[in-house]
Amino acid sequence: MAKRFIDTELWDREWFMILNTADKCAVLYVLGKCDCVGVWKPNFSLAEFYIKGKPEWATLPKRTGNNIEILPNGKWFLVFFCEFQYGILSPNCKPHTRYIRDLKSHGLFKRVMKGYDRNIVPAEVIEQGVKKENKVKEIILYLNERANTNFKYNSKTSARFINARINDGYSIEDFKKVIEIKCNDWVNDSKMIKYLRPETLFGNKFDGYLNQKTAGKGGLKSYGSKKGSDEYSELGRQV
Repeated sequence: MAKRFIDTELWDREWFMILNTADKCAVLYVLGKCDCVGVWKPNFSLAEFYIKGKPEWATLPKRTGNNIEILPNGKWFLVFFCEFQYGILSPNCKPHTRYIRDLKSHGLFKRVMKGYDRNIVPAEVIEQGVKKENKVKEIILYLNERANTNFKYNSKTSARFINARINDGYSIEDFKKVIEIKCNDWVNDSKMIKYLRPETLFGNKFDGYLNQKTAGKGGLKSYGSKKGSDEYSELGRQV
């Protein structure tokens, strides 16, 4: 048996107070019989059988303070139902996936996310955030493994630098390449090893590091190995 919350202030709302008894019963009936996202397929005869009265169905939606709307297919939609019942919907929450699916089946998903339920974060935004968090985690763990460091992947500072480069269009493989290049350059350099950190590697020199030229089979990095002292001096001025 499905369960749902009831607004205890409903009876005090002006639009509800001025409804006649049959209309009040109709609103409660629709609230109780709608699906899990607030959509009801009208069955006026059945509703009247239970209500024992005849509500003014034709004008009732307009008299509910914009809380009920008739959809193009004739179904009734309780506009703020999802917001009240579930709050913030997340595609990562297993029960919520059903609600999101049903909203899409009714053609209401994008519409709801654009403002009908102001407290619901759009699923697309959540998904993008989760993907970015996973990328940050993968990059930091890779850096820790290669540089023998212990940076936290949930650090806001690290995430800020990484997300800035992701927003510039760089891929995870680009980050790993930069980590490889600079680890080869600096991991055995007592002066430079301290710069194997997110704010240096993923800062405004990221593109330069990524496109750093390498020498043939020896794997020597021309930028790091030949210009290490100049690079150290420049970094020293920045930090």
